[in-house]
Amino acid sequence: MAVLSNEEQKMVKGGQAAAYSCSCSDGSAVWTGTYSGDGRASDRAAYWCGSGGGSCIREN
Repeated sequence: MAVLSNEEQKMVKGGQAAAYSCSCSDGSAVWTGTYSGDGRASDRAAYWCGSGGGSCIREN
């Protein structure tokens, strides 16, 4: 599995990628991810946390 650098991510997404700190509401998971925006970060939190929900806060 290849991991894209931040510069490569910007080219693929066509914009500025940002780091987010995310966590599940029930405390089952905490992670840092690089997403193209708030909506994408929220979508990923919903996906990974399931019915318990979760949230992400932009770091920069």
